[in-house]
Amino acid sequence: ACRVNHLLFLRDSGQLEQVLADGPGVLSDLTDRLDAGHPWVIAAAVNHSVALAKAHRLEEALAHIEPAYHDALNSIHAEHPTTVAAAGNLERIRRLASQPAASSPGEAAEHAWQQVDIHLP
Repeated sequence: ACRVNHLLFLRDSGQLEQVLADGPGVLSDLTDRLDAGHPWVIAAAVNHSVALAKAHRLEEALAHIEPAYHDALNSIHAEHPTTVAAAGNLERIRRLASQPAASSPGEAAEHAWQQVDIHLP
């Protein structure tokens, strides 16, 4: 969980390449230990999809955000902040992916993405 939040810190510090490099390992470590519907797994997948979208890797972003959103709907309620963040980011990524490449450079970085931090009890 702390590693998920650390990736948010790195992203906010302008270290997107490091986030993209470390994100899959963090996500894998969580899915090895927790169910796919666990809020921490969903949060990690949502955040990684945002990092991919910011890097204009929209198809990869969709491959992470779509199952995360469905897992959130099936595991936690639709009004949960993680589910709401997944839904909003999924909509943005789909919209960006449907635009011609020539009209969207830099646009992924301009969106108000919803990141999910994990609060430890």
